[in-house]
Order: sequence, then structure tokens, then C-alpha cells
Amino acid sequence: MKEIFKGVFYALAMWVLRHYRRLSLDLARIEVTQWYLKAVQHSRLLVIGAVLALLGVMLLAAGFILFHVALFTLLPWSPCVKGSLLMALGLIYMLIPLLVIRAGLSEKNWLKYSKANELVARAARDMKSKS
Repeated sequence: MKEIFKGVFYALAMWVLRHYRRLSLDLARIEVTQWYLKAVQHSRLLVIGAVLALLGVMLLAAGFILFHVALFTLLPWSPCVKGSLLMALGLIYMLIPLLVIRAGLSEKNWLKYSKANELVARAARDMKSKS
């Protein structure tokens, strides 16, 4: 009789372990899939950011050239509207990308968008609650 109970218990334990292993693998697959999707999302955002940064650098170079063209147009020869317009466009094309790049490289923004400040706050709360 003892052997029968032992066999039934063993079979039941094996069934539970197989079922638990299957559930664990399913949960692990779901977690890995979520990580993969987040990685794809972050990669996409990285590529978009790189393209926008490259566009900003190109606009900065165009603004730099336009500014000098306007400067040479306005020099002692005849100040005219075309030169003023070129200078204004050159300054705008230089300032906007510089401001965008400045904001993009800001440590405050990096902490905000990477949610690192939340992790630090959570770790500080955890440390405070443990002591």
C-alpha cells in the first residue's frame, strides 16, 4: 500500500513539475518577447534620433554658409534686402539645430527619458525602507 501511495505521489509530483515547467517557459518566452520588442522600439528611436541629428548638422552647415554669403553680400558694397534675408536665414538655420542639439545632449533630458531618475529614486526609497 505504501508503494502505491509513493507511486501516485511521485506521478502527481512529476505532473505538477511538468506543468509548472511549461508555464515557466511560457512566461519566460513572454518576457523575452517583451524585451525584444522594447529593444526594437529603442533601436528605432535611436535611428530616428541619428537621422534627425544628421539633418541638424546639415542645417547647421547650411546656416553657416548662408551666414557668410550674407555677410559678404552686406559688406561695404550695397546693403540690400537680399543680403539681410540671407543673413537672417543663416542665423535661423544655425540657431535652431544648435538649440535642438543642446536639448538632446542635456543630462537632465537623458535622465528623464531613460527613466534613470525614477530608478535612482526607487533605489533610494528601498535603501531608506531597509534602514
